[in-house]
Amino acid sequence: MKMFKKIGLVSVVAFALFAFNACGDDSNSTSASGENESSSSVISGIDPESSSFSSIIANSSSSLDDVDRSSSSDVDAEYSSSSSEKSSSSSVSFWSFDVPKEDRLNPEITYGTMTDKRDGKTYKTVKIGDQVWMAENLNYDPGNVFNTSYAWSGCYNNVDKNCGVTGRLYTWVVARNNADCDYGKECDATLKPATPIQGICPSDWHLPTKAEFNTLVETVGGSSIAGDILKSGSGWYKRNGTDAYGFSALPAGFRGDIFFYHDGVHARFWSASEYDSYEAYYLGLVWDLEKGDMYHNYKYYAFSVRCVMNSKIKA
Repeated sequence: MKMFKKIGLVSVVAFALFAFNACGDDSNSTSASGENESSSSVISGIDPESSSFSSIIANSSSSLDDVDRSSSSDVDAEYSSSSSEKSSSSSVSFWSFDVPKEDRLNPEITYGTMTDKRDGKTYKTVKIGDQVWMAENLNYDPGNVFNTSYAWSGCYNNVDKNCGVTGRLYTWVVARNNADCDYGKECDATLKPATPIQGICPSDWHLPTKAEFNTLVETVGGSSIAGDILKSGSGWYKRNGTDAYGFSALPAGFRGDIFFYHDGVHARFWSASEYDSYEAYYLGLVWDLEKGDMYHNYKYYAFSVRCVMNSKIKA
């Protein structure tokens, strides 16, 4: 991943788009299980202030990897040019951290509730198939739990109030709550552990494995349509989901190497499963893709966390 000098947004974007068009998609990551999964990359060095409301190429792309290679000015132009479309929509139809998270839930779903005894925060829950999921992203602040440069959790754009909407973002070592799971360390190659891995989740809940996310995806109809089914019914850039099961995935974006990317267009949820010593699996959803599937990416990236209620994990 090259670090570009901060020479002005226009020059950076022009160079990035030229490089993208010249080189094409150079991703060649494969999954441990042989599935068609990819590890995404992002353009570093772009002013984070210019990347609010994500960074996407006009007319979009066909994969998570393509969206990650995009520049931050394109969406600003497209968003501005479509202002008439936005103004005719409801006040919560497009993404804003100023909209309360409750307004994004499916009003036709009867949600349960759970309280995290560690800090008293209450979350909506929903039963999907045989699994019970948190219907909101975890917003627990663990503090400085590990003495490593890769241990980080925080709010999108480092704005505290954003955590109240989309929860916190966590690097994988913090999500796993295990110093042995740091970037560059291989802590658990088992994709189907015999017991739940609690990680950063509250008691009686745990960080879902890759297999458990796959179960969720299959329950809602399979990876080819899971994106549209799991996305919230509002807040996504141009293409909201049906939220038919009440999972209500919000486009919370993520933190890359040091900058924040893709609020309004991406949702990424860490799993407890490791790809290798440098990457771990996550469930990825993108605004323009009907698909929702498992991918892998660097452990030092910070993604959202959804916890699932404990039950005996089937081998």
